[in-house]
Amino acid sequence: MYPAELVKPMRDDLASAGFEELYTADAVANAIKKEGTTLVVVNSVCGCAAANARPAAKMSLQNSKKPDYAVTVFAGVDTEAVNAARNLMVPFPPSSPSAVFYFCTMQKLISYLITPIFFIAFGLCLLIFHPLQWLGFKLFGYSGLKPVVSKLNYCLMRCTNILGTTYKFTNNYDLPTNRPLIIVTNHQSMYDIPPLIWYMRKHHPKFVSKKELGKGIPSVSFNLVHGGSVLIDRNDGKSAIMEIGKLGTYIEKHNRSAVIFPEGTRSRDGHPKPFKPMGLKMLLKKAPSALIVPISINNSWKLVRFGQFPMGLGAKVSIDVQQPIENNGDLDALIVQIEASVTNGVNSFK
Repeated sequence: MYPAELVKPMRDDLASAGFEELYTADAVANAIKKEGTTLVVVNSVCGCAAANARPAAKMSLQNSKKPDYAVTVFAGVDTEAVNAARNLMVPFPPSSPSAVFYFCTMQKLISYLITPIFFIAFGLCLLIFHPLQWLGFKLFGYSGLKPVVSKLNYCLMRCTNILGTTYKFTNNYDLPTNRPLIIVTNHQSMYDIPPLIWYMRKHHPKFVSKKELGKGIPSVSFNLVHGGSVLIDRNDGKSAIMEIGKLGTYIEKHNRSAVIFPEGTRSRDGHPKPFKPMGLKMLLKKAPSALIVPISINNSWKLVRFGQFPMGLGAKVSIDVQQPIENNGDLDALIVQIEASVTNGVNSFK
């Protein structure tokens, strides 16, 4: 067992680069269970660790492609943790220093098999519900379209159950249906949208979407064009703000709800991005009577952790309604309050 004061600079060398230090067998086991790729470095006091292993380990975190997690144990000090790590390195003989990557290979392999089934089911839902939306809209207008859209999004959620996805919706507030709502939420993936439409269906949620989604996508494009949402050109800020203003006027008139993702794009690792306030500010101006409903979404980014193919398995998506906020007219302070409410409820990246 080496003295703590001797190994501290060597520990700090990796810890300061972002490596998490593990001291127990349980800590090693929990680190390996995490979804994604984990780099495990067995650190040591020897000269080859100082000259080669630690510099190489730190350099590996500076590339565009890097592990999701980086952890380290120290040979000759953290005996329990080192033994646990080395047991996972079989058949390679014990060595100090050493390093190994652990991949969630089994999950990804299974996902390659399941993802095509999911895409077939998802695509069939879009194809089946497209003519049903058209028929409902042509016969009964909006009142015929709305229930079909709700059922479509319920079915799309059920499709993600094929991937082991589960949903938990938490709302401890009695949200009114006789006044407009402005629903402000973080954006982690396209799979945020079906649960928002389904769980908030009695509030008639409408979306701010990019114009590219307005054509060519069965069911989705039809609903966006005919269901009250607005399509914006993200390269034309002035016209985008004007369209968002029209949505505010619409929900103020019809007592419906507008959903806006003020981050402006998806957060691919769950970390909330800073709000871009102009669109939200326009909604607040055009729908002054609207109740503001912050919502925090967690874990939907894990559905696309590998990109669009294969899909991530076993995501536990949560949608949490935060304390509603009244529009007091001080829009700048209000947006700061809304952003804090949304982001404080986002923890799936931790």
